[in-house]
Parts: sequence; structure tokens; C-alpha cells
Amino acid sequence: MHKLAVPFRLEQIETYGIDGFIKALHDSCADTVFLSIGTYQVDKVKRKKIFESLRKNIELLKKENFTVGVWLWTFMFDEGNGYTHIKSINGEVIKEQVCPSDKDFCSFAYDYLVEVAKCQPDMIMFDDDFRYGFLDCKFGCTCHNHRRYMEEISGEKLPENL
Repeated sequence: MHKLAVPFRLEQIETYGIDGFIKALHDSCADTVFLSIGTYQVDKVKRKKIFESLRKNIELLKKENFTVGVWLWTFMFDEGNGYTHIKSINGEVIKEQVCPSDKDFCSFAYDYLVEVAKCQPDMIMFDDDFRYGFLDCKFGCTCHNHRRYMEEISGEKLPENL
């Protein structure tokens, strides 16, 4: 027996209505649905709308006997924020990707995920950026926090051009 998991962007469901998606899922014999909520939202009104939609659609999909997951980017934002951003080894600051070494970001992300969990999905899946190897800067981070970590570990001051 096969298992089929199908991802949908939550905003697509809100735009077109869930009935067609449910029919297509049943027709394809899917058993799992991932609702992609995209990037973190700083704006509280946008965030509230996302979580209301997520809660409503998770409930509807579970009533149809689907396993429901939520899929989101781990470090990404579409809008401005005050967090430390990932910095490539070449010094390029990646404006959409926030570094998890930023404790304020970690607190924000924790609270965000608590809200996701309150919507009662069966699982939460982070996108590929979680592993630091699938980033716009290609690999790793050299932000001020990571530089400090590297200097503490090595016991040496890093060159300024790194």
C-alpha cells in the first residue's frame, strides 16, 4: 500500500475554497496534507488571519480523515524585522533569512510555533533552510553572533574580512 502526502499553500485554500481540494485529495487517495504557511509574519493582523485559517482548515481536513501537517520556513521573513540576519562567508547579509543565533528571534519563533501547535496539526515540518545548507548564501553564517561563537571556540580573533 502506498502513502501520499500532498502540500497546499494555505492561501490557495482561502482563495479557492477547501471543497475542491478535499475532492482532489480523496480522488488521489492521499492520506496526508501539508498546509504551507510560508514565512513568519511580524504583522499581528496578518498573523491572526493565518492562524484562524489554519485552525479552521486543519479541523475540516481532519474531519475528512486526513493526517494534517503544517509546513513552514525555519528562518525566513517576507517583511522587515529587527533580528540578526544570516551573513554569508562573503559578507552578504541575506535580508529574508534570520539567524537562529538571535535570542530574540528564537523567542519570537517559539511563540509562533506555540500558536501553530494550538491549531492542533498532527505534525509540524520545517523547510530545508533548517539545515543551514540550503540558504540563499549557500552555506553557514558569519553574523556577529556566529563570529563570537567561533572566536570563543578557537580562542582566537577572526580576521575582519571573514
